[in-house]
Amino acid sequence: MGIIDVFLQETCQAAVWNSVLWIQDLPDEQHASLDEILAGVLENQKSLLFEYSAHTVEEHICELSMYPARTMIEQRNHPSAEWKQRYVPRKDL
Repeated sequence: MGIIDVFLQETCQAAVWNSVLWIQDLPDEQHASLDEILAGVLENQKSLLFEYSAHTVEEHICELSMYPARTMIEQRNHPSAEWKQRYVPRKDL
């Protein structure tokens, strides 16, 4: 993982944490996983703007395996679709 990857990932996590405030009310196990899922979606979206290769869905699922909540592809797809429907059209993140 290079410096660009780390910067993009941390920036996206901060954007999610500061924009989707209800995540902060979830129990630690849930907010950590959801934060990572949504940050990954945002990271993939923003990386396209920079013409930079982000993680594949499979790589993202593998990364999520270190968190307490088990994350399957189906579990990732629902928040991903909701995120794209709610935040992508507004283009405010």
